[in-house]
Amino acid sequence: MTANYTEHWEKWWKGSNVRLVNFMAKDNIPFHTVVFPSTLIGANDGYICLNDISSTGFMVRLFIEYLNYDNQKFSKSRGIGIFGNDAMNTTIKSDVYRLYLLANRPETHDTSFSWDDLQIRNDGEFIASIGNFVNRALSLLHTKFNGEIRKIELSDDECSVVTQIDKSLDDYINAMKSYKFREAYAHICHIAHHGNRYFQQMEPWVVKGREEKVITALIFSANIVALLSLILEPFAPEICGQIRQDIKLEPEKCVIPPGFVKLLTDGTIINKPPIYFPKIKPEYIKSLKISSVKRTKLLQNEFYKENPVKIIFKFPHLTDYFNRSYLHCLTFEQYDFW
Repeated sequence: MTANYTEHWEKWWKGSNVRLVNFMAKDNIPFHTVVFPSTLIGANDGYICLNDISSTGFMVRLFIEYLNYDNQKFSKSRGIGIFGNDAMNTTIKSDVYRLYLLANRPETHDTSFSWDDLQIRNDGEFIASIGNFVNRALSLLHTKFNGEIRKIELSDDECSVVTQIDKSLDDYINAMKSYKFREAYAHICHIAHHGNRYFQQMEPWVVKGREEKVITALIFSANIVALLSLILEPFAPEICGQIRQDIKLEPEKCVIPPGFVKLLTDGTIINKPPIYFPKIKPEYIKSLKISSVKRTKLLQNEFYKENPVKIIFKFPHLTDYFNRSYLHCLTFEQYDFW
């Protein structure tokens, strides 16, 4: 696969500075921890082997659990679940799926994909916690002060928020290093919460007589947005890329800092922000659920036509009557499912 992706595939599989980490569900663990590494060692051709595998506890679980679909196991042949081609045929952004799946990652127990839950978390969590803060901060800065980033002096209010964000950022970095993505996402939400609470307290929509305080609040908030665009990148890369483009974050600053620092350059004029996290209408989710049910029924009918169900009856006392083994198999085709 890597060789099809790039002609420099050996840099990935034979490089001295490569760290190989696998993210596997529990049924794939034996192959990727024993069988495949043994094959690479046996080849004796300089291949690197597994350094780490995504885990949720030291010597407790060396694997992640299953992601189900409405509490059923995913099955492409039976049409149970949502797959890449299905997601592409919807109007929902790929980042929304990605963010939902990582925030709902089955790290300590099985979790389930649900259309209703996707809509609820998008509108009530992704938008309410992160999206609203990003749009409000950037929109007000653009409306009130033409989007200009200026030099500001931090007061005790801002310094207190810096301390809170530094703690959450440190927790985020540690969670990411431990492959605890759900926990990392929670810390992203904490940082957005710190920004939201500060924004509400400062009331930057009231400008008259307090312009200096308002411009400080808006530029400080815009820098929180810049930080969010960096730490949310693994979860929603397209949205974060758009945010960084709109705030004109310089490439050399597109690295997660060890603490909350000033990221935006004085004199920069940010763009008017679009809606980064659009809402998903319940009616649209309902239509997707109906389409999913119809597809599942169709594929299940096809599956059972090609793979007839065999019902085995064991009647030892009727062996002579059937004049064969006491295992008598009946085959039937099922055409509809409730």
